[in-house]
Amino acid sequence: MENTIICADVIEGLKKIPDGTVTLICSSPPYNLKIAYASAADDQPYLDYLKWLKEVFTECKRVLRKGGRLVINISAMTNRQSDKGEEYIRPVYVDLGVMMKSMGMKFFGEHIWYKSDKAPEPNSYGGGQFDGKKTAWGSYMSPSCPAVRRNHEYILVYSKDQFQLEKSPESGDPDITAAQFQLYIASTWSMQPETANIGNHPVPFCKELPHRCIMLYSYPNDIVLDPFNGVGTTTLMAYINGRRYIGIDMEQKYCDCALDRIRHNEYSEVFVPKQKPKKPTAEEFAAGEGCVLE
Repeated sequence: MENTIICADVIEGLKKIPDGTVTLICSSPPYNLKIAYASAADDQPYLDYLKWLKEVFTECKRVLRKGGRLVINISAMTNRQSDKGEEYIRPVYVDLGVMMKSMGMKFFGEHIWYKSDKAPEPNSYGGGQFDGKKTAWGSYMSPSCPAVRRNHEYILVYSKDQFQLEKSPESGDPDITAAQFQLYIASTWSMQPETANIGNHPVPFCKELPHRCIMLYSYPNDIVLDPFNGVGTTTLMAYINGRRYIGIDMEQKYCDCALDRIRHNEYSEVFVPKQKPKKPTAEEFAAGEGCVLE
């Protein structure tokens, strides 16, 4: 299975993918913050939420090939549930680490996504990240109970079975440039969040995040999967960078948007690869290249 958008519940969609066929999974799961999304419950009790994530990532591990990488973009979230008196902030990344270790996944490393393309400067309110539009300071100018204003997220990288990723028979030669490698290998990534309204999706990925992950953690022609594909930023960046793709989403309108972005090869000049991949013909789409599976 390749070059396909699967319209289904995430676990049902993952079960359609054969064992050991995916090189890179790059995704950001729902944050359990009551964001309306089809019929999905985005406000589960926290332990139920973690149990569901483990079911998803267990399937992700199954479809990864040996040495394949699972890259998870996640943040810590303010706790608004009944136990908020015990845990002000949900350190989801910590619980994910414990979960992944229990599953036998190997922790490869992490990147901190600083959510601005401007470097932090003294007295700059976070390099432009805090521009006066946010006012939730907590106990302003008092140590009583200040609210930490989060301007970063985590990008956690795990490997299956081993840390080294060997080329498969289908893999091409590495195509990352020296400049890209030297920038992307850093543990801190300064990237502006997506601000465009793409398909009316509530939380679209910024293009730079999957682009960097794809270039750093996969070979050309490898299969890249996003099990929470949304409007298809990961699958679009995989296509543009000469990788095969699989995306899963439960909303038909977002699956249609993801396919439409690939058909029209929507991209910024920043992401043009050395050799643009051939755009699928109408006949190839009709024959199943880029089809939506019900």
